Amino acid sequence: MMENAARRRASVFLGLVVTLFVLLASQLFNLQILDERYHAAAEENVVKQRRTEPVRGEIYDRHGEKIAYNIVVYDLEALYVAMEEGLDTEALAEALGMPLAEVQERYDTYLEGINTGTIPKVRKYPIIRALDTTTSMRLREQLLDFPGLSLSPSSRREYVQYAPAHLLGYMGEINKNELKEYTTNGYRMGDYIGRGGIESEFEYALRGTNGEAYIIEDVYGAERGKYEEGTNDIQASPGNDLYLTIDLALQQYARSLMENKKGAVVAIDPRTGEILTLVSTPDYDLSEIMGV
Repeated sequence: MMENAARRRASVFLGLVVTLFVLLASQLFNLQILDERYHAAAEENVVKQRRTEPVRGEIYDRHGEKIAYNIVVYDLEALYVAMEEGLDTEALAEALGMPLAEVQERYDTYLEGINTGTIPKVRKYPIIRALDTTTSMRLREQLLDFPGLSLSPSSRREYVQYAPAHLLGYMGEINKNELKEYTTNGYRMGDYIGRGGIESEFEYALRGTNGEAYIIEDVYGAERGKYEEGTNDIQASPGNDLYLTIDLALQQYARSLMENKKGAVVAIDPRTGEILTLVSTPDYDLSEIMGV
């Protein structure tokens, strides 16, 4: 009987040893094989390709005076996968000094794009564009209260006083119908395009060519630096500048004469047929119509 008991104890001990060996082998497999796969997948996801936007070409008069130009502003971007519990639009509206209804409308539009797949969940998207420096600096101090939001430098179109509005046209955010036409040329939701006049007619010449930047991001979409110090980046090419036959000083003088009046003024150089002044009133203030 003692011999049988010893055999049972030996069998139990051997079984424990075999079980322990299987567990260790399984763990070793996880460490050496599966962890390598996870590590490779993590490295693949951490490098992100980001589009860089070109600087839009400026518009000058015949003497090289600026008529349409760009100023530095900041876009408020959202990264859906990093937004823990949605967005507190009321708090954001207060931080921006904007009407709640306007902020809510922009956020709802963003969510609609997310739900329809027009806007990828893993890509930063500008939900509010062209914040001035003062507003962006104030918001930057509160960004920790808004997970998934970040500020990115951008540019806004500006026009000189009494610029020929009907001739120039204006800039507006691309809509769904327009996107079908422009997608093949590198445009996407949130981009601005020329509407009417020169801004539209010479859209492709003025816009320039997109660039590409490769950055390292953590799982929350926060930037951790440039991939390989930016050696793989492709710089965006700025748009072409345009020079018009318009004489800005003469244009502004003619427009001042038509203040609060209805009519038109056209001045042409009889030697060349070039248009020097083109005024039509009533017109509109380009700085107020921007973004429509």
